[in-house]
Amino acid sequence: MIEWTSILLVILLLGLTLGLIKIIEIRTNINAETKRKLFHMSMGVVMLIFPYIFKSSFSVFILGIFALIILSILKYTKLRENLGTILYSVKRESLGEIFFVISVFLIFFLSNGNKILYGIPILILTFADSAAALIGKNYGKKDLSKLNEDSKSIEGSFAFFIVAFILCLVPLLLFTKVGREETLIISTIVGFNVALIEMVSHTGNDNILIPLTTFALLITHINLELVNLRINMLILGAIFILVMLANRVKTWSKLALIQTIVARIFNSYILWILRINSTIVIIFNLYEIS
Repeated sequence: MIEWTSILLVILLLGLTLGLIKIIEIRTNINAETKRKLFHMSMGVVMLIFPYIFKSSFSVFILGIFALIILSILKYTKLRENLGTILYSVKRESLGEIFFVISVFLIFFLSNGNKILYGIPILILTFADSAAALIGKNYGKKDLSKLNEDSKSIEGSFAFFIVAFILCLVPLLLFTKVGREETLIISTIVGFNVALIEMVSHTGNDNILIPLTTFALLITHINLELVNLRINMLILGAIFILVMLANRVKTWSKLALIQTIVARIFNSYILWILRINSTIVIIFNLYEIS
């Protein structure tokens, strides 16, 4: 059964948000990136209520179809010069809004009603990503990559890590029975890994990579015993140190360096989940670095 009342409520809230941001745009000198991130955060806040108003993944799927149609109208019709300026006045090409809609449906479906597994990925997508973009844009000085308009900065990535860490830490402490040390380790692992993912993303694909990565890390770590979490933390630190040492021997571009760290960390976690000894994992990664 399609929950039409909930669907209409969400569409109404997003429509009001678009209208409010348009009023702010008219009355102030707000820049294109800030407008886009304001709507990004507003969308995220609305999406957070989904587990409370939707019971059916199919209803969220139908809503997603409506959202994609509305976004297409804003992008490809005359409305682009009016309401569409909120999303499409940035110079770079981005599919971020499309990926956002897809990721919300996927996380809602995968979380199967679990508010923590749904809420944390959406919180991080909503606020950490926006913090990284706004801090990096306004205060970033040290470029990490050159991907058209998607260059990243150390300042923006650090802001992303801090916000992601907090947004993972607080819900786990307040709404789960996960221990304090376990929560700290999980939040560090999630924050560090999704910050790396954000660094290497481009054309808006972080809007799907960030929540799916967060969900995958939560579902694989949240029930691990403390000793296993400590080992995963050691793996993360060891790979980071080994890659940095390897970079002293062979200098890579910053983007290639980050991509290597991301690949090695996830490779190690997969191997650990398969119960391969952590020492072998570290040696494996050391010899595979190229």
